[in-house]
Amino acid sequence: MAYITFKDVEDISLILINFTTFTLLGMVISQWNYDIPILFDHEASASKFDAFLTHYNNFNSISKSSVIIYGVIYGVGLLGAIVRIVNPHPDYQLFEYGTFVLLFLFVCVFLTNVKTGIETCKHRNWGDVSENQGLQVLAASNLILLAIVIGIIILQGGLWYTKWDYQKRLAVFNMEIKKEEEEKLAKEKDVTPTATTTATESKA
Repeated sequence: MAYITFKDVEDISLILINFTTFTLLGMVISQWNYDIPILFDHEASASKFDAFLTHYNNFNSISKSSVIIYGVIYGVGLLGAIVRIVNPHPDYQLFEYGTFVLLFLFVCVFLTNVKTGIETCKHRNWGDVSENQGLQVLAASNLILLAIVIGIIILQGGLWYTKWDYQKRLAVFNMEIKKEEEEKLAKEKDVTPTATTTATESKA
């Protein structure tokens, strides 16, 4: 009977992390059409800010089922990251810890900046800053989320490369060991017949 090992769970966790990461990447990039114009165009018209405000105000009417789905998508990725740091390989632990920290940082930035900004788009009480400045802060927060997601992708890429390089060096090492053993066996075979012949000649 086959049993699921912790190594199998770790492999599944890696799939969950990548699934969550690229889903989050798509969610953040999909906002670019609204974020980029008001953030980098110093001559952005009022219509650009109005379109941005309308777009993010629509998030306040998103259904609870959609929120739950997004929460589950993020949750499985974070769970996968937690599993990966339970017993990390010494050569890979920095990648594992870094991924967990960035995933946790993502939700922190989202809840403190993006969620608050989206809610403010509804009641439009921006406090000590103007509405346009508040909208720019929200757009900048989305770019921070993008930077975090890209950081996770870089870490996962580094993790893959490190594993690939390790397996490559391990294969070379094993080949050298095998070659040395074969040479040793060959020398032993050459020595044994010589010793037998010498003993026979001595008896004669």
